[in-house]
Amino acid sequence: MKSQSKCIICNRDNYKKSRFCKYHYEAYEKLEKAYKVWKERLNISYEEYLVLIQKNPYSGKWIKEVASYLRKVGKNDIRKNI
Repeated sequence: MKSQSKCIICNRDNYKKSRFCKYHYEAYEKLEKAYKVWKERLNISYEEYLVLIQKNPYSGKWIKEVASYLRKVGKNDIRKNI
């Protein structure tokens, strides 16, 4: 029997052949989409954006976990493997 891949953050089953579970995958997509707006309005780097997301009390658990992971591995590294 073939073993199923697991989320690189929480070890749940992967989603859409990504390295994330459904929850972290959706959080990643939202982070990417929102960064375009933040960058345009605040002219900040991706790293600065991730720090602000992590500190924001209104950011959800999944978003903060993905932001933390992205800061650890670097944006370009993760994009190659999503």
